[in-house]
Amino acid sequence: WFTDAMYRSSAALTRNIADRYGIPKDRAHIVGHVEVPGNDHTDPGPNWDWTRYMQYVNGGGGNPHTPQSICGAGYETVDSAALGTAGTVYLLYNNANGYNCVTTVKRSSVGTATPTTAYLEVQGGTRVTDSGNFAYYAGPVRAPAAGKCVKWGGKAGSFSYDSPFEHCGS
Repeated sequence: WFTDAMYRSSAALTRNIADRYGIPKDRAHIVGHVEVPGNDHTDPGPNWDWTRYMQYVNGGGGNPHTPQSICGAGYETVDSAALGTAGTVYLLYNNANGYNCVTTVKRSSVGTATPTTAYLEVQGGTRVTDSGNFAYYAGPVRAPAAGKCVKWGGKAGSFSYDSPFEHCGS
């Protein structure tokens, strides 16, 4: 039930304190009450999204989404390409099910719907594209690709990336 406003305001306070006292902004130094030995508090609780929170602590309100959170459990990044300052397009693979996933994560105009695209084409198959005006990311675009080459890419702002067929088998 944590709202985006709650994450952002708490992260702003944490960022301010860390900057003021020279505390590194990482999970080794920023912990929940439950992680302090001898404490009887369980804050912030099991539903706290630490990845999102730490992105706010470090980025001052950047994109709270990661390629893994967009594509889902089991996906690992295989490759990525910067789209200027507008974003990054990612290719991920899930060893458990043999699927690739592509997502374009915005770095500018975050929270504002702007043209963003992600696509994936498995060799011998049809290109699958997610394109539109998105606030945070395009995708996920998933397709089974075990043992096959893929062409992938995306667009954010005026920047685009188009791969050749590559990453055959992953």
